[in-house]
Amino acid sequence: MSFYSELLLTTARLIADKGQEMTLVSTAPGAYDASTGTAAEVETASSLDGVVVNYPAREVDGTSVQRGDRKVLIAANGVVPKIQDTLIIGGVRNKIIDCKAVSPAGTVVMYTAQARAGG
Repeated sequence: MSFYSELLLTTARLIADKGQEMTLVSTAPGAYDASTGTAAEVETASSLDGVVVNYPAREVDGTSVQRGDRKVLIAANGVVPKIQDTLIIGGVRNKIIDCKAVSPAGTVVMYTAQARAGG
């Protein structure tokens, strides 16, 4: 097992131990209905583990990071969070404003997401 494979397992274990379970809701276009000319949206919900932390006051600029935004560290478990997905944390819906993969040497070990309540 490579160093980065071990890092992935360690990161997933720590996030599961120290974090909380949350739900990621992704929306994608469904089947096209020719009679209405639209495609219904299909939601997919996935359970995952994450650690929620507040942004330090010095990072809250009121524009890109707003008061109340939270940084969520998400274990890489095969589910890839995307901008505009929704994270349900403790029953509260949060829109993912930004999301980046942490991938040393090309191995994704976790994601950092900026979540905003009200999504």
